[in-house]
Amino acid sequence: MSEYLNPEVSPEVQDTLERWYNGPVVLASGSSYRRQQLIDMGFKHVTALSVPDPTEHHVHAWWEKRPFGTFFDSRKTDGAVAVAYAKVQYILETQDIPPDALVCAFDTMPMRFRYNEPHAGWDVREKL
Repeated sequence: MSEYLNPEVSPEVQDTLERWYNGPVVLASGSSYRRQQLIDMGFKHVTALSVPDPTEHHVHAWWEKRPFGTFFDSRKTDGAVAVAYAKVQYILETQDIPPDALVCAFDTMPMRFRYNEPHAGWDVREKL
């Protein structure tokens, strides 16, 4: 069992996590930093594949058209989630990925705050 696994989890969860740690991991990003983070977490076979910028740009355009949400709105992370999803989708559609691979992507977007007088609260929007 991997040193990173909690010994209190069920055998089924342990088996799944062991397959992920020891199996192929495809990172939908050319980021050597994110690849190294996965390796440091104990994943043994990590491949980083670059995703072209237009894949992200169409998601950013969609995000720009959305109304502001409040700081406490759970949707404020939807932009980063949508970009990560688009990256994974691109890799799955354009690359020959092993069927047992864990394909993942991570994205972040800075938050922009402004005071919203009519609602007397802070609004937040993810924006590059």
